[in-house]
Amino acid sequence: MKLSLLTQFFQENNGQFSSVRAQTWLVILCFCADWIVHIVRDQAFVPDISIVGIVLGVLGLKVTQKFAEDKPQQ
Repeated sequence: MKLSLLTQFFQENNGQFSSVRAQTWLVILCFCADWIVHIVRDQAFVPDISIVGIVLGVLGLKVTQKFAEDKPQQ
């Protein structure tokens, strides 16, 4: 995978780095890694309510940020 594609993913429409997008990606990546560890160890995956809250909170933050951005003038 090209590095430019990765940097493009973490950029907003105005070209600046999106820390919310990076945080969202990191939280989802950690959640999936924890899930995979439980599968490999043959354990039941029962996420704690705080983990689910963090994932949903970060996703909600990204959705809220996206709707709060200025829309392009037509």
